[in-house]
Amino acid sequence: MTQQRVDHQPGAIRTFLENLPQGIPVALESVGNWYWIADEIEAAGCLPLLTHAAKAKVMIPRPSVKLLW
Repeated sequence: MTQQRVDHQPGAIRTFLENLPQGIPVALESVGNWYWIADEIEAAGCLPLLTHAAKAKVMIPRPSVKLLW
């Protein structure tokens, strides 16, 4: 997993994602202008997965939260 600032513009997102393995799923929030970002993800050979913004935020692990399986 990596974290890096990527400019919010066509070409920059695709360039960043092209370094990932082909077909890897990439989640994006379905708010705003998500459609062109999905196009960038597909152009990089990855699989775009739309997520609900509020639900995705709840699922982010927090250091103080322990997950029980």
